[in-house]
Amino acid sequence: MATVRTPYTDPTIQRRVISEMIGLLDWTVAPLLKRLWMSGEDKFDFVNWPPGASKKIEWLEDSMSPLTDALNGSVNASQTSFVVDNGSYFHAGHVVEAESELVIVDSVSNNTLTVIRAQGGTTAATHADNVVLTIRSIAQRTGANYTIGNTTLMTAPYNYVQTLEESIRVNDDQMKAKDYGVEDTMAYHLAKLIGGSKGIGTKGKAGQLTLLLANMAYYGKRQAPSDSVAGMAGGLSTYITTNLAGDTSTALTRAAIETQLRAIYTAGGAPDLIDCSPWAATKINSFYEGFVEVPRSEDTGGGTIKYINTPVGQVEVMIDWMAPPTKLHILDTDKCGWVTVDPFGVRKFEPQGYYTVNSVKGEYSFVVQNEKAHAIITHSATL
Repeated sequence: MATVRTPYTDPTIQRRVISEMIGLLDWTVAPLLKRLWMSGEDKFDFVNWPPGASKKIEWLEDSMSPLTDALNGSVNASQTSFVVDNGSYFHAGHVVEAESELVIVDSVSNNTLTVIRAQGGTTAATHADNVVLTIRSIAQRTGANYTIGNTTLMTAPYNYVQTLEESIRVNDDQMKAKDYGVEDTMAYHLAKLIGGSKGIGTKGKAGQLTLLLANMAYYGKRQAPSDSVAGMAGGLSTYITTNLAGDTSTALTRAAIETQLRAIYTAGGAPDLIDCSPWAATKINSFYEGFVEVPRSEDTGGGTIKYINTPVGQVEVMIDWMAPPTKLHILDTDKCGWVTVDPFGVRKFEPQGYYTVNSVKGEYSFVVQNEKAHAIITHSATL
């Protein structure tokens, strides 16, 4: 009986049908990195750039004198002395609002204000401990002596430079090999580290080191370098300490978002970006149904961009698959971003034995100016 051979049983080596295009499972976008970009040293106006051996960068911040304080103890309707938490905020002539009553400060001694009650047609009233006092204006009497107001001191927040480096080693035989889909083994693997020629965020072009750099914003922890310890750059959570809300058991709400937007706006910030996970974006869509615009843009490398209309103006909502699923960041993008100390580059080492080594290295840091211009809302990631 004749032997019937089939393609499934014949042991003869057969021609392989193989695509020259390698299907690489690769998250191809780094939206926040693309949105804020990596070269913020000009935006932040650094001098004496780049930093020296200390690998430390600093920026100067200042603020206006506070316009609010609180009573430190209750007062009745006839008292002319208000004890406050910080008397240095006030001076003679300040028009101060306590609930519905206006008073004018006559003099200040440490934390005690001597005041003239019931000004401007208002009525003297009892005010409880911790009632907020708001400086509304200044009204000096004719011939009054000059007054010295409160001044603030500059601060110098800082961060450290972080080095990202990875090397590729290819032996001589592999360098000469002609593999399917790969003309140059070394070049192929280097491209996987730093991305292709069309830039960060372009489909298929975000390299592994680029993605790890993007993680700096979300997971970076500041650490000073030494001979035995690598320096690390702090991210958003290192600096944003005032406008924090929620926890991982708290549902994300529209009220929570708008409360933080107002807090930023009141502090003098200009929030223009909500950076969040796909789940949080779905929730925001439901909160603002009918108040969403969806123009197309290349600014985030293909990420979906929406704009919502809020009480403080139009704010962009950007989906970032890299964002922590339980954190939503509200940012003033003029006041945060990456800075480049030494851009990613390839260093070619002399051949060692029967292999070749190339290294990709870059040095970067992260800046968050005026932390009250930003907010972080922690929330649960369940419906």
